[in-house]
Amino acid sequence: MNFEVINPQGGYAVLKATMNQGDEFISMPGTVTSLKGANFNAQKQGGLLGGLKRSVTTGTNLFMDKVFYESSPGEAIVAPRFPGQIGEIDLGQEILAHSHSFLATNSGVEVGSRSLGVRSLFAAGNLFWISLKGDSGKKAWLSFFGDIMKVDLKAGEKISVEHGHFVALTAESKFQIRFLSVKRALMGGEGLYMVDVEGPGSLWVQTRNLDAFIMFIAEHVPKS
Repeated sequence: MNFEVINPQGGYAVLKATMNQGDEFISMPGTVTSLKGANFNAQKQGGLLGGLKRSVTTGTNLFMDKVFYESSPGEAIVAPRFPGQIGEIDLGQEILAHSHSFLATNSGVEVGSRSLGVRSLFAAGNLFWISLKGDSGKKAWLSFFGDIMKVDLKAGEKISVEHGHFVALTAESKFQIRFLSVKRALMGGEGLYMVDVEGPGSLWVQTRNLDAFIMFIAEHVPKS
């Protein structure tokens, strides 16, 4: 099976899968755009209990879409739920990703959840991130609002990323979510949380903040 990101520089990228007999992959519900010689159905990932845990903790659906080959030409296109880019991430190690950024992954990848700890209790309502575990050669595709930046950290090297710009990191990285200040919250409510990361490891960042953009639009919608 071959995957290709279409229109990677245009701001409205989609993921195209060219499929052969027996091929299948998993996508987030609501992202299937078109199918030629392929079909899809809802499937629990991680079993009933695992799916329930992920759904409750991360806010994602209990069911994922399993997209599978039916006949030639075997083509499927899935699209993110917001404009921006699509990043391809090689697995082989556990990846932790923001729940709204997950788009698709190869079949056989374990889609679960990972607690962020008590300190994240008020971090924009996110107590858990999605966990992606797969063997070497497996891949995941994530949605980025804006463009994609990847940061590779050496052992002991540190970086702080504003929570709304964070997308994913390797689970080997040390991290914590840090609340900035009550004063900042009272003055505007944006940029309240930082994700502090220490290497070794890698993280992926989006150049635009989806939550801040939503707040900006809401503020400028005429009040009836």
